[in-house]
Amino acid sequence: MLKNCETFFILSLLSHVISFGWVRKQRWMENLLEIINVLTKRKIAKIEVLDEQILHNKDSKFGALYEALITGKINKDEDAAQILYNNKDIGDPRYRKLKSRFKRRLYNTLFFLDVNVPLAANRTQAQYNCNKEWALVEIMLIYNASNSALSLARQILAVALKFHFTDLIVKCSRLLREYAVQEENRKLFEVYNAHVEQHTPILEAETHAEELAQKARLEYQVRHFDEQQLQRIEALGRELITVGGKTDSPLVQYHVFTAWILLYEVQREYDHVLEIAQKAEEYIRSMPDYFNERKKTFFLIKRFSVYLHLQQYREGKAYAEIVLTDLSANSQEWLDFMEYYLLLSLHTDNWINALAVFNKVADSTIFKKMDDLRQEKWELFEAFLHYYMETENINPNLMLRQRRKIFKINDFIQKPINYSSKYVTIEIHHILLRIAFLLYRHNYAGLPKLMEQLRKLSSHELKKEGYERTGALIQLLYQLEKAEFQLDKLRNVEKFLEKFEEYHFYYRGKVAELEVIPYDKLWQRLYRHLE
Repeated sequence: MLKNCETFFILSLLSHVISFGWVRKQRWMENLLEIINVLTKRKIAKIEVLDEQILHNKDSKFGALYEALITGKINKDEDAAQILYNNKDIGDPRYRKLKSRFKRRLYNTLFFLDVNVPLAANRTQAQYNCNKEWALVEIMLIYNASNSALSLARQILAVALKFHFTDLIVKCSRLLREYAVQEENRKLFEVYNAHVEQHTPILEAETHAEELAQKARLEYQVRHFDEQQLQRIEALGRELITVGGKTDSPLVQYHVFTAWILLYEVQREYDHVLEIAQKAEEYIRSMPDYFNERKKTFFLIKRFSVYLHLQQYREGKAYAEIVLTDLSANSQEWLDFMEYYLLLSLHTDNWINALAVFNKVADSTIFKKMDDLRQEKWELFEAFLHYYMETENINPNLMLRQRRKIFKINDFIQKPINYSSKYVTIEIHHILLRIAFLLYRHNYAGLPKLMEQLRKLSSHELKKEGYERTGALIQLLYQLEKAEFQLDKLRNVEKFLEKFEEYHFYYRGKVAELEVIPYDKLWQRLYRHLE
């Protein structure tokens, strides 16, 4: 990677030297000459990046590939090869070479993102810039451009101290401490050595706390929890408290909050989840320079998750109105929060609010830029909203369509099932929703085919732990099929209904746990369609 990227690293450094005035005036020319000397010795190669001109050139293979990727036309190599070369042979040397060059250009382009944004505009931007500039420092050191490297390291250190980037503080201070020794500058040595002595224990504590929190998250990821797993999470939480007692690092405290909120969540002790989430939010607000949007949003969603699982719509709506004034609209964090808000509206039969939430997301700039999983989810949400509009006589004009093609129910019902889908739970939802549409319309002709598709998709998944609710609903549908969709013939459903009481809805953002409508409520709706 070094050989491919060294030139644009150096040019980037030149740009920053000129644009931001990082170098002391008396060394400005000296450092420029030092960088130019590196460029001359290493020779300036062609910098391969993806710019606007390339990406919007219809005759460019790079532009065609980029456009196909962002519009969702490509899901696998065969698709790309077909679009680019009208040949699905992914072993085609032309395709392999293009893919390699495209990937390299993508990596290169990352180093030129937001170049006009100030170094310390906000924590996220500062973190991106500091890490990028540290890479430049290391490049300069490799080629003995030490004056330029040290000037840049001093600037990075200033920003790292402001935003408490402990790892960068230690790395910059160690480098500058060595420079002070070479300059025989005892005063500077003491300054940088103090940074190292102060922040090295903090870095060690943050690293240890991060490890413990990650172990807790590993235990948390499973679908069902036994007593031993709960004990392990609790033990990790207690160890984190011990680590937190030895340092005042807010990042350590963040990991303490994280471990304990996960423990109480899996135990369904929602009062404690709310308590910890509120304390974490207050703590994060008091330390604004320590936490990025993702860390902040983690606790917002955990708190809102309580309202979802307890179906407390009024409390959740009031909280959402507060949160959405602070969250950056069109960010990934905002989108994640809106997903929970939509689910709460659907689960509590607040369909008009669900439509409002969906329309706000669908009208956002991020809607067409979502990754595959989010696209699958939101397309599914839209389909369920159309089901509600039909079955609850809601005005279909409430669904905005400025940014989307018109949803056609008949096309949805007849759409083929993708048996190789990565998201089996979403495909099962599609089949369940099609069955719901047909039962509501008393159109029984298409049901046998859908039931067969349901068997094929669910035969493997239902054998796994954690799919008890899905399995119960599908078994109820099997019983309904045996009764020829006549309620007076329906038998042996009690044991499956009891599963809904035994296994409650539990959602952590995982697609396998998704229930757009709680399965027990969905069964009640299907039952009513036959009355």
